[in-house]
Amino acid sequence: MEYRVVTMHWDGHDKGADHLERTLNEFAADGWEVVSVLPTVAGASVRSLIATSASAGTTEIAVVLKRAVPTSE
Repeated sequence: MEYRVVTMHWDGHDKGADHLERTLNEFAADGWEVVSVLPTVAGASVRSLIATSASAGTTEIAVVLKRAVPTSE
């Protein structure tokens, strides 16, 4: 298993949702599965990232992804 964390700018409302959906579908096409989506404010610390929830101040999201690593035979 391998993991990847991608940060994305949040554009808000429909525009942001459309962008997120397109991006997640691109990752899914490469075998990635979403583990978690963490809302944050650009420049926030990891501790505040974990403790926060989505709010009007959310400007970025961190998307945690995983996929199986192909085994070579």
